[in-house]
Amino acid sequence: MSKKEKQFLDLIEAHLPEICFAAVILLTFAIRVTNRHFVSKDAARFLLPWFDEIKAAGGLKALSKQVGDYNALYQFLIALMTYLPFSALTMYKGLSIVFDYVMAAGAGVLVCRLAGFSCIFKGNAGDTERRAAKLFYLSASVVLLLPTVIFNSSMWAQCDSIYVSFILWSLVCLLDEKYHAAFVLLGLAFSFKLQAVFILPFYLMYWFFRKRCSILYLLYVPLMMVVTSLPAVPAGRSLFDTFGVYLNQTATYPVMTARFPNIWMLLGGDYNTLKNGALLATVTVLGLLVFMLQDRKQLFEDPEGLISVAALSVWTALLLLPGMHDRYAYMLDLLLVVLALRKPGRYGVIAAAAVLESTLSYCGYLFGLNYSMQAAALGWLVCYGFFFVKTMKTECLSRES
Repeated sequence: MSKKEKQFLDLIEAHLPEICFAAVILLTFAIRVTNRHFVSKDAARFLLPWFDEIKAAGGLKALSKQVGDYNALYQFLIALMTYLPFSALTMYKGLSIVFDYVMAAGAGVLVCRLAGFSCIFKGNAGDTERRAAKLFYLSASVVLLLPTVIFNSSMWAQCDSIYVSFILWSLVCLLDEKYHAAFVLLGLAFSFKLQAVFILPFYLMYWFFRKRCSILYLLYVPLMMVVTSLPAVPAGRSLFDTFGVYLNQTATYPVMTARFPNIWMLLGGDYNTLKNGALLATVTVLGLLVFMLQDRKQLFEDPEGLISVAALSVWTALLLLPGMHDRYAYMLDLLLVVLALRKPGRYGVIAAAAVLESTLSYCGYLFGLNYSMQAAALGWLVCYGFFFVKTMKTECLSRES
């Protein structure tokens, strides 16, 4: 072997993690691009007509009225898209795909925080930084390759990666005790999607048990919702329209479950009769969770414990709330995958089962795949119980590396 050849191979070997990660980025982007012409039912029925309506009304001038059921911030972004020389479908998907990568980066940093790495990249990196970087590359790559993440943005043309990106980065800031940033990011998540409310009980539990931040930080949530409504004010909209949009959303789908495998897929029932009982059951179980955490406050001192409680909080809400849709487990899946990437032996099976469940749901909607939704709901309920027990066994956290 020549000297130059050896030097070339040594260079490749020294930067192999970076090269592999770059290859994953290119591969995952190529996969998403190949789906650019797929038109989902949501895109055909809602997203594309909304775009046409906003464009016909004059782009930014259309902010004077509510178009669709997204809030002012997302409508503002759609209005900006109408001035660009690309197809509406391409721009919807492109925006979400950009946030796929933002979300993957947030997941990678979060996994590194769980592993105890405070610094991932820096010049003249030593062995610790190299191990942190490898863990980041692996974690981000797994997230980018998740079928639900690929389907959600590049096929369904949905924007779940946007609000979950802000949630993951908010959790990173929470672990770093950067509370202003954490709650601002939480507010941005709410500004994009009402589904961010699923994790709100966790932030209340954190405030109650951790006692490190003020309850007043939660005011960042409505504040950011108001601030992100500012672009619509010159067109004549109220700063507080976002809240009205979300209130209307809660009454849009009067069903106990909209193809979501929670407990109501097994029990069924009339929405008008059971909706209040379902809300009461959700509050009761979350209250029971708080009661049980009273003797397990060490969970809030451990990064892994924090994310476990966050996932359990989200899962409880999804399990019992009425009107849940087939893609509402997106945030839960990402939290479980983050935990599994940190400790595959402890969380791998649960995370794999959750992602498989969501993948089946996506395939049912996008491709008409037939499967037993009652069986899926039963499996999801079993996984919830298994995860609940695991989370409550706090002594495991101190014994596992």
